[in-house]
Amino acid sequence: MMRQVLSENRAIAYLDDGAAEMLAQSRQVATESGLIHQSILPLSDSTSLWFTWTGSRAHRTLELMAKHAGFDCQDHHGIAFEFSVSQTDLLAKLQYLAANPPDSMVLASLQHPQERRKYDEYVDPQLLLQGTAAEVLDTTEALRVLRSMVGGVGPR
Repeated sequence: MMRQVLSENRAIAYLDDGAAEMLAQSRQVATESGLIHQSILPLSDSTSLWFTWTGSRAHRTLELMAKHAGFDCQDHHGIAFEFSVSQTDLLAKLQYLAANPPDSMVLASLQHPQERRKYDEYVDPQLLLQGTAAEVLDTTEALRVLRSMVGGVGPR
């Protein structure tokens, strides 16, 4: 949705003048940087920024997938990840990850804290992991985003 808003030129009626100006500037930066047409931007020869263009649950899942695969990544406010690798190397590693995704229960075990609700301390740890996998993560959407970005590698 946000990527679409940035790629359009249509005015948004409910924005005040200040917000409309900020949107115009954001659209210009997104267009000039190439962000409209690619998700991974090289920041340098050894650093890349991946805009996931997805919701919070899928974004969190992609972060856990990357960490499980041994990536060194920093989350930027839930919209992008910074990796200490070149754009080419990052794409190759993400392609491997798309073809060999970890199980959702493995990813859930990496999410902390497990206890999110008042009585969770009394719940069986395996049940907490199942709850995390079902309620906190979105492996289906994360894999869809990952596979569409790297060219549809792996089963759909």
